[in-house]
Amino acid sequence: MERYEALEPAWAEFASLQDQLRANEKVDHKGWALEDQANTFLESLAKGSLPAETESREKWLNNLKVNRRRKHRKRSRLVEQHFAIVYAASPATLVVDGLIQAEKLDRVRVLTTTQEWGVLWDLANDCDYQALAGRERTTVAALKTRVCRCRDRLRAQLAA
Repeated sequence: MERYEALEPAWAEFASLQDQLRANEKVDHKGWALEDQANTFLESLAKGSLPAETESREKWLNNLKVNRRRKHRKRSRLVEQHFAIVYAASPATLVVDGLIQAEKLDRVRVLTTTQEWGVLWDLANDCDYQALAGRERTTVAALKTRVCRCRDRLRAQLAA
């Protein structure tokens, strides 16, 4: 019973976090920070690493909230800037940019072997090194070395 009584202040703080989440009607950096704060709170509680003292726990949670707000606000600004640039471009500019990208890809394809191209293509499409190493029948370290050397060679050839 004593164990549960010791958790009462922590659960009250978590209930307060849930109330703040319910009250937040916007999907923005503040809401994401609160969500991160609540998730971290529960993870710490499960791991047994939640600060025992109420004052230190409040300070820790407040610092976490401030940090995560800043992180998510920066991300939001970066996304807004990216889309402002993309939407500001005219359709003709987008077509030209697409052609330039296609030409660059063709040059890379010509300068690489079929195997190198396949590996680079899969990496560009978020395939992980572990899966690629298995498919290529090599180790992850050896594959990373091959990719690094291929990229270095391509940089030198494309810069010339």
